[in-house]
Amino acid sequence: PKQLFGENPDTTSEVYLKLSEIYLTEKQKRSRIKLLHQIETFTTDFFFDKKITLPRILMFWGDQNKVVGLDEGLRLKELIEPEQFCIIRNGGHLSMYEKGEVVNKKIEEFLSSKHVI
Repeated sequence: PKQLFGENPDTTSEVYLKLSEIYLTEKQKRSRIKLLHQIETFTTDFFFDKKITLPRILMFWGDQNKVVGLDEGLRLKELIEPEQFCIIRNGGHLSMYEKGEVVNKKIEEFLSSKHVI
């Protein structure tokens, strides 16, 4: 779909075909909407007896994401509090696919910035 891959996607690619199949199901649409409505009340308290410490988090968000807009990404950033939050210029919902070189460079920088176990 255009929302995931932008204006001129390669509609014959395996990634495009598979994600189109998954994202267009009614169950997936309802699931994504429900997740976004409940994100502010999300807690791990239901799953663990004590507060957990999350690992270092690097988040990416495409500024052209039409599936889950940048405003929602920024809201999620405030809730998750990642160590780094990178906005990918001209990136959509699949920035790691669309802007792979940029994303890979950011991941390498993030991983080399501190000791990772």
